[in-house]
Amino acid sequence: MKNNKTLFRFFTLVLFCLAFQICFSNNSLKVDSVAIYTKNNQYEKALLFAKNRSANFLNHKEYLKYSETNIQISEIYNLINEKEKALKVLFDVIKTLQKKEVVGKIITYRKIGAIYTSLTKYEKAKKYYYLALSNAKKSKNDSLIGRLNQPLYKIHKLLKSDSATYYLKKTMEYNKRIGDDGDLSTAYNNYFFHHVYRREFKIAKKYLDSTLYFAKKSKIKNKILIALTNDIYYKLEFENNFLASKKIYQEIFKLKGNDTLSSEAIQLYYGYAFVLKNLGDFKESNKYLDKYIQINSVLFDTKNNNAIRDVETKYQIEKLENGYKAKQILLEETQTKNQKIFFIIIGFLAFLSILIYFFYQISKLKQKNKLKTIQGQIQQNIINATLDGQELERKKIAGILHDNISAQLTSASLHLSAYSAINKMESEEISKTKIILKEAHDTVRDLSHELLPTLLDKFGLFYALNDLCEKNSNSLIHFEYSNTIDQKDRYNKEYETKVYYIVSELFNNILKHADASLVDLIIEEINNDLIIHIGDNGKGFYSNKSISSEGFGLTQIRARVSKMIGTFIISSKINSGTSLQLRLPIPE
Repeated sequence: MKNNKTLFRFFTLVLFCLAFQICFSNNSLKVDSVAIYTKNNQYEKALLFAKNRSANFLNHKEYLKYSETNIQISEIYNLINEKEKALKVLFDVIKTLQKKEVVGKIITYRKIGAIYTSLTKYEKAKKYYYLALSNAKKSKNDSLIGRLNQPLYKIHKLLKSDSATYYLKKTMEYNKRIGDDGDLSTAYNNYFFHHVYRREFKIAKKYLDSTLYFAKKSKIKNKILIALTNDIYYKLEFENNFLASKKIYQEIFKLKGNDTLSSEAIQLYYGYAFVLKNLGDFKESNKYLDKYIQINSVLFDTKNNNAIRDVETKYQIEKLENGYKAKQILLEETQTKNQKIFFIIIGFLAFLSILIYFFYQISKLKQKNKLKTIQGQIQQNIINATLDGQELERKKIAGILHDNISAQLTSASLHLSAYSAINKMESEEISKTKIILKEAHDTVRDLSHELLPTLLDKFGLFYALNDLCEKNSNSLIHFEYSNTIDQKDRYNKEYETKVYYIVSELFNNILKHADASLVDLIIEEINNDLIIHIGDNGKGFYSNKSISSEGFGLTQIRARVSKMIGTFIISSKINSGTSLQLRLPIPE
């Protein structure tokens, strides 16, 4: 009795593995000509039909259909146990697709993973499942990402990896979101065995009940059979309930109908015989045991016949493939001939070379213009580099003057004062020395502030520009300052420094050349741009002359504004003054 129960446990585990495989397998062949040929064991016809269709799809650049058809071809090779050819077909698809069709690559990688799983090469299978997942994430296709959770759960379960739990949860989350009853039965079935392995039998029973509920609701025969088989496994293994198991077996037989010759059916007969035996119905038990033995014998003979047929099929397929290759070679030769004819026609159309010559001349002219643009850009980059260097040098010199020389002069003055106080003496020479030191200190401070204005550094651009207007104003010329922005607003220090020196340079130009008595500086901020208007009532000039004829000062300003991705507009007429507008984007 104990020995029989051990055998039955082995049988129920075999059934579980079968259910597990069905649950995780890819979609079967589509109901089309290929599927019909395959169902009737006409593999060579199925293969020829699928290969012709694949070539047609590739020729018309229908890459997704091309991928799906080659998966069919791979499945045909798989059916006749030609695993290497099945894989080669799929790897050729990946090589052909490259970046042309993401969905096609994803389903092909997934199929490669499934074949490696069937070969028990689980690490390789995992690699290709993850390639499929990576491409699915890049394509942001939630459906493809979600459907990869189940095979990833399976492969991690087979590898006994901790990641199995992660993909177990992800599978359930996705299937709940989609709401497909068949897929939900699979997800709950996963949890059933997860808790069985953890020996959490009460929790496992709840998930088994959910599996049964959704399987029956889906009305998918395979899903219902899996759920019922697992229910038998649970009732025998953990409840020792033979009577309930008998009822489930009867429900399974009713569902399977005339299917009496499959390997699954004979295993069911064996298990049912065992249950009947334990219920004391030895007559019925022996009847089903005899069925098991008889059908097993028939299946053995069928298996041998199938093996012979497979050898014949492989020969026919090899013959078919050789013929297909010969057709491909003939097609390539025809294409080569067509190419030769094409080149002959091109020879007769040599007069087009004149047109090509004109195009060449136009292209040459474009290249010259492009070269001129590049040269202008290089010149602008040199000017910008020079200005950047000047600003850096100014900061450096100002820092040295303020932090070193000024400090040393102050220190010398203090030491001199301390010496006078200690020795209680104040000679004329000491007094003159103090005066000289103070003058030197003031000169250094003024020079430092001129190189890098203190107001700019401490209080910002607007205080510095206001101060610049006041410093440049005198009895001959007045600089009027107007600002619509809060005086306390600050921008990026580098940005403020560049704007300050641009305005300063424009003021210098006005002082040197304009002969103006009034200058207006107006500042406003519009759409995250700083707008600066400078207008004077001076003698003006012809502003419509070419930019190349402008002085070096204006050229420097244009280069600086261009680098800041801004605009610089000059409007001027003789004896009518000049108006300048700067529009500079404000950095974050």
